[in-house]
Amino acid sequence: MARPPRAGDGPVSPARPPVPTRHTAAARHPGRGVAHRCPAAGLAEVCARAGHDVRVVGSGPEGLARGRARLERSLAAAVRKERITGADRDAALPCVTFTADLGDLRDRQLPLEATPEHEPTKLRVFAALDEIVEGPGAILASNTSALSIMRLAGATGRPGQVLGLHFCNPAPVLPLVR
Repeated sequence: MARPPRAGDGPVSPARPPVPTRHTAAARHPGRGVAHRCPAAGLAEVCARAGHDVRVVGSGPEGLARGRARLERSLAAAVRKERITGADRDAALPCVTFTADLGDLRDRQLPLEATPEHEPTKLRVFAALDEIVEGPGAILASNTSALSIMRLAGATGRPGQVLGLHFCNPAPVLPLVR
């Protein structure tokens, strides 16, 4: 017996509603991608601590300020717990740029979507990233652990360049990715 249709099944309509820019991010080669909502804030931190150029897209000035504050708190806690040094924290902070414009991901090579587990939202984000990200070799990734990567890939014109890259939570503490 076939399952009933769900939101997001089938092709994405060309007349899509606007893509929420909140909780999406990316990094330029050899960078990684991230977002600023828990657990995604940890993705930005992990990539920045590795020295990658990270760009985080948020939902406006307040959301961006909260994301930056969350990153600073987490790095401060890592120093306090002696997981990293003060120099490591100071090197990581300038690696992360916050923006409210999804178009700022244009030059990214590995945008990593980390929106809430809501398939229609993720489909809209992937369709938008497909149009925005310019690099022909760019890989579009999702941090989802619950949704079909194949279905997300179907929202793009490059399904062979979409993958799941799930970081275990909290990413800065658990060095696991699947």
